This record gives sequence, C-alpha cells and structure tokens, in this order.
Amino acid sequence: MPVAKRGLVAPQNTFLENVIRRCNNADTSFVLANAQVVDYPIVYCNDGFSKLVGYSRAEIMQKPCSLAFMHGDHGEPGSLQKIQDALEQGRTEQAEIGLCKKNSLSRILQIARIAKSKQQFNQIETKDLHKSLTPSSNFNQVIKVMNLGGDMLPQYRQETPKTSPHIILHYSTFKTIWDWDQPGGGIDSVALMDSIVDVIFFADILLNFHTTFVGPGGEVVIEPSVIRHNYFKSWFLIDLLSCLPYDIFYMFKRDDERIGSLFSALKVVRLLRLGRVARKLDNYLEYGAATLLLLLCAYVLVAHWLACIWFSIGEHEVRLKIDNFNLPDGWLFRSSTTDYEKIFGVIMMIISALLYAAIFGHMTTIIQQMTSATVRYHDMISNVREFIKLQEVPQELADRVLDYCISTWAMTKGIDTQKVLGYCPKDMKADICVHLNRKVFNEHSCFRLASDGCLRSLAIHLDSNHAAPGDLLYHTGESVDALWFVVSGSLEVIQDEEVVAILGKGDVFGDEFWKNNGSTGQSAANVRALTYTDLHMIKKDKLMEVLSFYKAFANSFARNLVLTYNLTHRLKFRKVVDVKREKELDARRKNEKITLPQEHPVRKLLFRMRERHGPRIFPSPMFADIEKGLRRAPTDVSRVSSVHSMLDETNGLSSSLTKSPRTKQKRPPLLKRQTVDEDALSRTSWSEAKTKGERVQYFPIRIIVN
Repeated sequence: MPVAKRGLVAPQNTFLENVIRRCNNADTSFVLANAQVVDYPIVYCNDGFSKLVGYSRAEIMQKPCSLAFMHGDHGEPGSLQKIQDALEQGRTEQAEIGLCKKNSLSRILQIARIAKSKQQFNQIETKDLHKSLTPSSNFNQVIKVMNLGGDMLPQYRQETPKTSPHIILHYSTFKTIWDWDQPGGGIDSVALMDSIVDVIFFADILLNFHTTFVGPGGEVVIEPSVIRHNYFKSWFLIDLLSCLPYDIFYMFKRDDERIGSLFSALKVVRLLRLGRVARKLDNYLEYGAATLLLLLCAYVLVAHWLACIWFSIGEHEVRLKIDNFNLPDGWLFRSSTTDYEKIFGVIMMIISALLYAAIFGHMTTIIQQMTSATVRYHDMISNVREFIKLQEVPQELADRVLDYCISTWAMTKGIDTQKVLGYCPKDMKADICVHLNRKVFNEHSCFRLASDGCLRSLAIHLDSNHAAPGDLLYHTGESVDALWFVVSGSLEVIQDEEVVAILGKGDVFGDEFWKNNGSTGQSAANVRALTYTDLHMIKKDKLMEVLSFYKAFANSFARNLVLTYNLTHRLKFRKVVDVKREKELDARRKNEKITLPQEHPVRKLLFRMRERHGPRIFPSPMFADIEKGLRRAPTDVSRVSSVHSMLDETNGLSSSLTKSPRTKQKRPPLLKRQTVDEDALSRTSWSEAKTKGERVQYFPIRIIVN
C-alpha cells in the first residue's frame, strides 16, 4: 500500500489568522495586548492601525494597551479611567479618545477580553474630528458596530486544524480505505458488494440505537436510555454478528488453506441477516407477501446448499474411485450410483416436498387474500340471483334489486361502516362521524352556530344512505319520521301521479316536527330517486333529543333551516287533462241530442209521463219534444212551468241508467222556487197536494244519457 504524505498536521494556534481573517476590512484597525502582564502591553497591531497613528509596529509593541502615550486634549472626560477600568475588570467597553501623532483623529476604542468564553468580536469605524472637535458631537452617530456573523471570539490556544464538513483529508481513514487496492489485481465485484452490504448493516445498527419502538402497552417509547437497553437485550448481538467484515478474515486463505477455510465458514453467520430483512419487510409489507418473499429466499438458499452438498459427495466419490476402470463411459450419470448419493437424494426429496408444500400453501393464502373482496362480491350477487329465482320476483323488480346491490357495493366496497365504527371508542367514533358528515355541516347554514359537542352529537345519529334510480324513499301515507339531506344525485316528489318537486344537491325534505311538538305526520306524496343518490338522514327522536339538550342551537336550527319540500303538506291543484275533459263534456252537452232506441227504458218512462201528465206539464209551446231535449221557447218568464219530479220516479230513472259513466254536472238555475210545507213533502203524489190547494215546490230536471 503506498504511504500518503501527511503534511503538517500538528495542533496549531490559529488565533491571529482568525482575527485577521475576520477583520479583513481595509478600514479596520486593531491591537492585541497581553492581559496577563501589568499595563497590558501591546503584542500585535495590524497594518491599518500603524497607518492610522503613524507609528510603526515596532514602536507600538510593548506599549500600554490604554495608548496613554498618544492621548490628546480631545475626547470624553474620564475616558482614560474608563479604559483602565475595563482592562482591569476584563469587560467590554467603548470610549471616545483623541490620539495624537501627525494628525488628530477621533477613534472609538473597544476593549474585548480574550478568554475561553463566548464573546462577540465587533468591528469599529471611526469619525474625523476635523469637522467637530467637541466630545459631545453626536457620539451615538459616530459609532457603527458591525457584527461578524455571530462567530465566537477566537481562543488563544493550540487547536487541531479544522476542515469543512465537505472536505476529506487526504490521510484520513476513509480516504486510505478508499484508495487501497491489491497489487496486480482487479476489483472483485462480489467483495465490493459484500463490503457495501456490511456498511449498510452497520449503519442500521447505529440507527437502531436512536429509533423508537412500541412498548408492551402499545405506547411509543422515546427515552434514549430505554431504547438502547431494549436494543441491547433484543437484536443487538444478532445484528452485530451479521454485519462483521468476514471478507477480511478470508484473506488468510492465501497463506494457510486451513485457516482460510475456517474463516470462510464464518460467512454462514451472515444468514442471520435474513432475520433482519424479515423484520423490515414485516413493517412495510403485508404479512402474507413478506412471508412468501422470505420463503422464496429460503427455497433458493436451501437449493444452493443442497447443490453444494451434492457436489461434495460427487467429489468425494471421484477421489475414492479414481482408479476404478470398470465404470461406464459417459459425461453424465442420470441417477444415483452410490449409497451416499441415494441417501442424500431421499433426504433432498423430503426437504423439497416440505418446501413445495409451504410455498404453495402460502401462495394460495395470499391469492385468497388478494381476491377476498372479489369473492365476497360474487357471493353476494349469486345469493341475490338465487333469491330472485327462488321467489319468482318480477323481472322489473329483480333488475332494480340487482342494480341497487351493485351500486351500493361500488360505494362501500363491501365494508360495513357500523362494524368498523364499533371498533373505535366513543370520542374517536364521534370524530369519524363528523368527518363522514362534513358535507352536510358545511353546506347548510343551520349548523354554523352549533358547538363542537352539538355537532358531534348530531354526527353520531346521522346515517348515510344510498339510493339507486327508481328507489322509493317514501310512499303516500307513510309516516315521515326523519329529516333527509341530499348530498348528491336528484329525486322527484310525486303527488297524484304528478311531479310536484325535484330535489337535488343541498336540498332538505321531510317534516318540521320540531315545530309540531314532535308529532309524526303522514306523507302526502311519493319520493323517488332519479339518479344514484347519496343522502344523510337523522331520525326524529334522535334530532329532538339533541335539540332538547342544546337549547341555543334549537332556536338557531328552527330559525335557519328551511325545508325544500315538506312531505306532510298536500298541494291542491287541477290537472290540465281534467280541465280539457270538462270543456269537452260541456261542449258535447250543448250540441248533442238524445238518441235513444225505441226499447230503451228511459224512452218508455218518458212516453208514460207524457201520456199521463202531458197536458198539465206542457200547456204551452214553451218546450219542444222532451225526447229531443228540453229547449226554451222565446216566451215570457212568468209563463214558464217546470217539470215536477217525484223522489221515487227519480230513483227509478237513475237505476235504469246502466253502464253510464258518473259525471259531475252543474245543476241549472231554478226557474221558480217556492216554499213547501213539511207535511206536503211526505206525500207521494204531487197531484194530491195540488188538488187540496197546497203549495208545491217545483224543480226543473234535465235528463242526459251518454
């Protein structure tokens, strides 16, 4: 190995160089004095100070640090005493003095004690006193202190040369190992990879001394002493043995074959690294995948060992039978020929069978875990289809059921939310529920004034629902016992087979039971989903319980929440089809004539009435033929008579109208109406009442037959 030239590396005192480097400004002047000697003689002054005062460095050396030999008349009163006190007490001080040589200049002196303590070394600038010779001329404006980056005041002692963190010493151990090479040989890639792995594992040991771990109670341990103690007790020895540089021991193979073989056997200890790899993989991979990876590595390793043993057996047999000339010629023996090979072949087959069983068993488990969600989905669909087939569900309803199951699975992935929330404590469950219902709380202003406790109580009772197109949330007549919030999708409200409202994102529907003393109303309409809809619902009892506990929120909730549609309110409206139908019927009544066959019961009844009462009912040509419809003649109203209708005849007439639709008709206005005595109404014949001189009530009648 070539010997590197180390250079001058003895410990040095770089105090002066550090001071000069930090005071590298051209206008900077300073002197250094010995604080261990009386009068504090100057031991050094820089060139700037020499030029400033006009004295050479030799003339200034050993002079008192107070510079009393250059004091002039200008300066602060008592400045000399101030400087002397600062030197004696070893403290930092500033004073304005006049130094005289060839010119008179004002200089600010700063006294800084050099010791093994942290002090700031500051740069002082000066001011020419030619412009102002008075000591009180804005002294604070003269001083300008420049901090030198917060560096510590240099220490006067021997120190080892310091290099920057990114500088590598040419004689360092790292550089020596890096430059080392075997004479006459190339780079062994296998040895290089082994060395890199050794370094990585050794660095991992150092990191484990500063890595937290989970304690027995599930808490994270952060105390350094406990971490080190736990690592020493658990995995330190195994990790240390697995990262030792066994390649260095293997170098003895060239000198002594037996020693080299012995140290080569120590490489088997490196197999302990598999345990460390297993621990790391177990933290970042699923248990099944990590186990499968380790089994594959173990399978390859065992195959390598078996091949080595097989080669050793063959080599041993060749050495024993090298002189046997009766062996068959050939380059390969396909089957075992010796006892050792046969025995080892049996053992190898047993080991291989166990490895195959372990690997394929774990592989099956992993595949089952990966496809468990898909299997559960297909099981659900299969069960639904079997149920539909068994119960003979109609095709339309069956399609809706399948569509709902598929869409719900797409939203939840088969995960039961309530089951997962059951694993969590009450506080954590409330936090999760607030997160799940955050869209409802953010979109509606009625929740803005709710406290955190109120929101958590509401969130626990809010349930998420999913509706597929065509699903009915409410039927007419059902009890409205919940308040619904639409998060996404759209719904329609149907009353009397007519769409009266369409609800979308951000709408609220239900009943205002908080204003009705908690009473439950009936739905006056159907609510059906138009698209895939996500809704949040809270039951009436749960909502009233929260509102009764949080009184302030109850007032704000009742004031700010506005229902988009109240299902308990029934709307009054007329259909356009009914209006058109009524108009058509009115027009038909005006234009159509009664056309009845000769054998019709109504025609027979009218014929009998005309024969019996014709002269009395129609004494004048006011009306035309009754079979052709009653028509008013242009006569005076006083001469108008009416057809007297008896109750029994009317009942008989209505019973004879068979298979005719019931149509509400407007009663024509009365032509003449008089009072009737109560006893006259009980008589069965209006003719009797007329013959006795009693007053009779007249009713006009119109007969319409469709």
